[in-house]
Amino acid sequence: MKMTSDLANELLSYDANSGKLIWKERHVSFFVGSGHFTADHICKIWNSKFAGTVAGMGCDDDYSRIRIFGKRYRAHRLIHLMVNGSWPRKSSEHRKRTSKTGVTGIYYQAKARKYEVRVNGVYIGIYQTIDEAKKIKEDMKLRANAYHPNEMNKCA
Repeated sequence: MKMTSDLANELLSYDANSGKLIWKERHVSFFVGSGHFTADHICKIWNSKFAGTVAGMGCDDDYSRIRIFGKRYRAHRLIHLMVNGSWPRKSSEHRKRTSKTGVTGIYYQAKARKYEVRVNGVYIGIYQTIDEAKKIKEDMKLRANAYHPNEMNKCA
């Protein structure tokens, strides 16, 4: 089933205050009977378990993912589809931001020729050199005692 704005809005509601997607009750037509369970029975079970709950799960890369009819979608892309009626474009700006420097949490901003620092996905700032960015990141980690999960078990 192809994901459209109409389908996304039929399945989910977007709470702009919290930024969360919430499952809506589904109509029986979304379900197929299986063995001795009717579509109506499966529909009732799904709605009692999921309707009204937050959709998706967080991931290590700070993007929540939602599985709909066996396909995974990033929550922020679904929200864009629901609000704007079309999928967001994949901008070169976004691709540049996520080009890693080889250091977790430090990204090179080619347009600005500077280094962006994020600690646990939280934006810290932009710095002139990678050495300055590394120092700021280490200082922030020590101050907040916030370590990225990928760095927890690294040996010194």
